[in-house]
Amino acid sequence: MSFKIVEPQEFTCETNHYLIDGVKFPRVTRIKSIISNPGLVNWRLTVGRKKANEIMKVRGEFGSRAHKLIQLTLAGRDVNININDNEMRKTIELFYDFLDEHDIRVKLLEQRLWFKLTEKYKYAGTADFIGYVDGKLMLLDWKTSKAIYPDMWLQLAAYVVAFENLTNEKIDSCGILQIRDGKKNTPIVVHWNVLV
Repeated sequence: MSFKIVEPQEFTCETNHYLIDGVKFPRVTRIKSIISNPGLVNWRLTVGRKKANEIMKVRGEFGSRAHKLIQLTLAGRDVNININDNEMRKTIELFYDFLDEHDIRVKLLEQRLWFKLTEKYKYAGTADFIGYVDGKLMLLDWKTSKAIYPDMWLQLAAYVVAFENLTNEKIDSCGILQIRDGKKNTPIVVHWNVLV
């Protein structure tokens, strides 16, 4: 199966939105950030705002680097895993284990998606992976967070709706591969209709 998403001429990422042909589309990650996460709120209160911001910045940068290395790996580029950062090296090694354990066929990486129901109800975001995993068409997200939180599934559901609307193809399921602290959790996979 082959599908292609033709992106609009103007599609730029801003802090809180994407600008698509002159129209602001809220970012899915920004929309979901307004949902209260009691665990995160309590943690911030426990460690203090300044320390929490420092930790979140470091973890965010780590996650961005891991995403980039995973993307390069899936695109067929050589990634040197003799990285000085021990945690990053373990993360990439665990991702290689995931690749060895499954039949992976990449269709789209870091794919920008958008959906517009009305002028008021619209959004855009970027899916980490769309392709076949063990013969099933899946949308996957890579996470280096400490846990998998419920709002992460809202993000994936939004991406699936946008993808299916843009391509008329049906996603079989979506999942999260969490790699953190030298451990790879078994990918949590759900049939995406469970999410909506």
